[in-house]
This record gives sequence, structure tokens and C-alpha cells, in this order.
Amino acid sequence: MPTNSFGMLAALYAGWSVLILQTLRFKAGWRWVSSLAAAGAVSAGLAALFSGSRGAWLVLVGVAGILTVWELLRTRRLVPRLLIVAAPVVLFAVAYLAPGVPVESRVDNAYTATVAYFTEGERIGGSIPARLDMWSGALKLFAEKPISGWGETGYREGMAALFESGEIGGDPLSRRHLHNQFLHVAATKGALGLVLLLSVLVTTLVDPSGPNNSCRATAKTSRTEVWPSYARFLWILLAAFVIGGMTRVPFEHHSGVMVFAFSLVVFRSMLHLSSEELSRVGHENPRHKS
Repeated sequence: MPTNSFGMLAALYAGWSVLILQTLRFKAGWRWVSSLAAAGAVSAGLAALFSGSRGAWLVLVGVAGILTVWELLRTRRLVPRLLIVAAPVVLFAVAYLAPGVPVESRVDNAYTATVAYFTEGERIGGSIPARLDMWSGALKLFAEKPISGWGETGYREGMAALFESGEIGGDPLSRRHLHNQFLHVAATKGALGLVLLLSVLVTTLVDPSGPNNSCRATAKTSRTEVWPSYARFLWILLAAFVIGGMTRVPFEHHSGVMVFAFSLVVFRSMLHLSSEELSRVGHENPRHKS
């Protein structure tokens, strides 16, 4: 598996593990599951960190931000709120400053290369200027064929022509894709492909069972008093693939396709089943109706 694919999926699993912890909170009868989720969160977070993939780090930061907001909405007191905000900030600061961890050097290099590329036209390093060239070329190709795109083979010829004319730098044929899910689809499949891509992503948010279900919050109507908010698993899935798709093409690799497809089916099915259970409990006890 490519390093950036591994890192992105590790960040996704870290987010899911923390979400399980937010739901279970080491409650009686669920302590062993909470402990397992805690171990999973630490392991997956470290895996994403040590993958060295800056795209994976962006996913990790984005998912952490969403989880922090959810936790803030759940907590009313000031001191816990401050601790909730401080916890991810401290963790990321430690990761940035810790010796032997490549976060500081890679982040600083990315910042320096990006600033030099746009302000002075200099190409510092390899990956950052190369990606910026590819993204610039993708926008130019999309402007020429905005409806159906150039195709998976034709876009390479278009990128080569832009390189030969001097409109973009670097080696446009050194990568098998454009390292951006949305720009790659725009260049190869045009607006039609973008509509299909967005449709696939939006399926994580469409709820066929209607508005009255258990996805709004962690309800306490089940007999175990633990009701996972499966819709939030889908939100984390969507965030990971959107943020990760800004620097790579998850659907160009079998790992991204399979994780997204099966996760969507599993969590959508669980959401449907929990919605039916909530409705049944509501009929048994009218006080628990949504």
C-alpha cells in the first residue's frame, strides 16, 4: 500500500476509535471495549503520524477538529471545554516539536516550498512544486474540455503538451495520477465525472429512513443505555475522504475504494437498524419518541 494511502486510512481509524470513546466513555459493562478503542486510537494516530504523509496529517487534524467540536457541544461547563480544546492542541504541538519525529521538518519544508513557488517562482524540493504544477495543469485541461474531460490516457498527452509549451514545469508524466481527487476527476472525466464523484460522497449524508432516527445524537433509549451515533461514523468517513482527496486520489487505489464502499454499507446498515430499534422502543414507551 502506498504510504499516503496507509496514513490516510490510519487517520480515519483513529477518528473512529475516538468517536467510540466519546460514545462509551468507559461506562459500566463497556470498559473493555472502551479500553480497546483507546488502544486503537493511540495506535492508529501514531501510525498516521509516523507514516510521514502530510496528507494523512491533514486528515488527522481535520478529524480531530470535528471530534473536538462534537465534544464541546456535549459539554456545558467552562473548565471541561477548555481542557477539550487544549488536549488536541497539546498533542499536535508535542508531535510537531518532538525530536526524531519528521513533522516539523516536513511541515516547514512544505511551507517554504509553497511560498517560494507562488512568490518567487522557484521550485524548492520535489513533491510540493510537482503537485502544484500538476494541479495547475489540471485546471488548464479542465478549462479546455469541461464537460467530458480528457480521459485517463488523454490527460497525460495534454499534460505533456503543457510541459513542452512551458506552461507548467516539472515532469508531468512521473505520476500516475494528479494527487487531488477532485482535480484528477475534473481533468479526466470533466463536469460529468465531478457530478458522479460528489454523488458518491453525498451518499454518506443521505438518510433514506427519514428525519426521525438515532443519528442526531447519542440517545439513551436502548436497554444498554449506549446508543452509538452511526451517522457520525459516516461524517468522519466523508471528512477523511474529502480532506484526503485534496492531496491524493483515494479512489484510484483499491484500499480507498474498498474501505469507503464497505464502511458505507456497514454504517448505513447499522444506522437503519438502530433507527428501527429506536422507533420500536418509542412505540413501547411514548416518552422516548423522537
